[in-house]
Amino acid sequence: MAVIAVTLPNDGETADAADLSNPINTIVDLLNGNLDADNLKPNSITTSKIVNEAVTLPKLALTGSTNEVTGAEVRNSDTYGDLATTQAVTVTVGSSGLLLVAWGCKMSSSQNSAGGSMSFELSGANTSTASDNRAAGYVGSTTNDQDWAGKTILLTGLNAGSTIVTAKFRKTGVASTCTFSGRGLSALPL
Repeated sequence: MAVIAVTLPNDGETADAADLSNPINTIVDLLNGNLDADNLKPNSITTSKIVNEAVTLPKLALTGSTNEVTGAEVRNSDTYGDLATTQAVTVTVGSSGLLLVAWGCKMSSSQNSAGGSMSFELSGANTSTASDNRAAGYVGSTTNDQDWAGKTILLTGLNAGSTIVTAKFRKTGVASTCTFSGRGLSALPL
């Protein structure tokens, strides 16, 4: 409803009931379910005034990205790098500087007490390299043992702008290879 203006009688004027009831009814009608953005002062609703669970996910307009690779691919290097199929997502980090990243896959090693790790690097508006500090890892107890590993992390203090999150992989253990399959990578700016 548009912004309303009511006219009341001036001092000294003769007024009948309608001169008072019509403006009052206009105000009551507005207050009883017809308030909209036109009637609210900018920035007048603060977080503390919003009822918990009143804002739904569609209202938050969160836009993330997911990349899944189902096939099995092998890495035989102790350093982080790409597999045959590079796995990346591009998102736009907002002014909050927050980015939620989730990743995981199934890993199997070619040797006893060997395995692998899946991490990620950032490029674009934000840069960082893959590391064991933020890796989902696995070490098998027998040859060709396999298991799933995954992790979710909230990155803070990032620069606003387009950011590419790229999955990186490495094997662990002497003279081993690690096979990665069912790989998932998701990023969600908050």
